[in-house]
Order: sequence, then structure tokens, then C-alpha cells
Amino acid sequence: FKLVALHLATADVVTAIGARTRDELLAIGGPACASRILVKRIGVDGSVLRTLRGRTRPTAPVELLSISRLEPKKGLSVLLEATASLRRAGLDVRVHVVGGVDAGHAGSAAYERRLHELVDRLALGDVVTLHGAVANDALPEFFARATAFVAPYVVLASGDKDGIPTSLVEAMAAGVPIVASDVGAIAEVVVDGQEGLLVAPGEPQALAAALLRVANDRALAQRLGEAAARRFDQEFDARRTEAELHARITALLAASPARR
Repeated sequence: FKLVALHLATADVVTAIGARTRDELLAIGGPACASRILVKRIGVDGSVLRTLRGRTRPTAPVELLSISRLEPKKGLSVLLEATASLRRAGLDVRVHVVGGVDAGHAGSAAYERRLHELVDRLALGDVVTLHGAVANDALPEFFARATAFVAPYVVLASGDKDGIPTSLVEAMAAGVPIVASDVGAIAEVVVDGQEGLLVAPGEPQALAAALLRVANDRALAQRLGEAAARRFDQEFDARRTEAELHARITALLAASPARR
């Protein structure tokens, strides 16, 4: 972060993944850098994921999917507590957590142990699978059978929080409805009631209630999934997200031939 102000003062183009990031950069660099900041959405290659749209998913069990590194701000413990509530409500549910320990994060291994302990304490061993890290080409099969994609992220005491997770955008590409915490820049991607359902972070009961709505209302799930797919096509397909950046760089090169 010590170098951000220098970068903002000297770079010809600075990319921000969303409006929140842009505003944070402007707070550091001031209005003089505004013209150099380009809001460039996270771009995903949707060629394979797009083929999963409209696929008939089983009504039972309900399959919930979360893909992330195992670290506290991902809120996976909240998802496990919500799953226990869903079971008490009589829902036949399966939860798939895909993602491994981040060797570069000091608390990641400890958080993995905490998750396993929580699975045992809540007696969820028969419904929750911690898959660990998987190859990218294995992910479409998880999306193909998911009733909903869950992003239960939280804000840590330090203020650390997620931005726009790539896995959430991938779920949209596959036409999977989203249930997510309203943290970071997620509300820039998912409008509550439109592409998915947003809940307050760190509240297992609120998360469980939203998941129950999607599980019990197939028409709602279909509507959310279709809207998520349309939003992906309009804003997050890599073919679109890269075009404006390429145009900006091309214009800079044309204006200054010495940079070619």
C-alpha cells in the first residue's frame, strides 16, 4: 500500500475491479488521477460454463457450493452453522466446499482445522464435504449440480474483506443463483432479488433463511439463475471486459509512438 500513491501518480492506466475500488484509489491519489483509473470488471472465459445453463438439477438433495481459499474472511464457518439450521428445518442438503489452504496466509491452516472441528461438533460429516483444492477443469461439474452458489463472506476485525470473487462470477456464467453476504463489492455484482439474494454478513440464520427460499422455490431459483447469466454476458464475459482496456492501451500507444 505504500507504493499505491506513487503508482497512481506515474501510471498511464490504473485498473479497478469496481466502483468501491475506484473510490478507494481516488481517496489516495486525489482527483488528479481520476482520468487514469479504468473500472475493469473481473473477466471470465464463459465458453464452458455457459453450456451448463438450463441444466436440470436434482430437487433432492439440495446441493450448495462454495469455492474459495480456506481463510477467516470467507465466512465458511457461518455456512456450516447455517447448514445445521437447514438440517433442523428438515432440508435434505449437501454442501461442497472447494478450495485449499493458502500457504501464504498465516491463519489459513488453523482455519481449516477449525472448519473440520466445526463439522464434527455440528454432526455434519454426512452432508458437508471439504474437497480441498481441485483442478480448474474439474470445477464445471460442481457448478453443473449446484442448486445455489454460496458466498458467506464476513468483514474481519482488521477491516479485511473480500472484493469481487472470481468464483462468484463463474457461478453467474453457469446460470447458478447466488446467495451471498452483502460485503465488499458483491452488491456491485449481485442485486438483491435480481441475480441472487444478499444477507447481512456473519448471520447464520439469515443465510439459512435465504438458502431455504432458493431451495423451496424452484421458480425463484430459475429466475435468479437466468438473471445472473444475463448479467455475466453483459458485464463479466472476458471478451467484453478486456475490450475497453485494449482500446485504452491502443490509444496511448498511438498518441506516443516512442512507446511501441
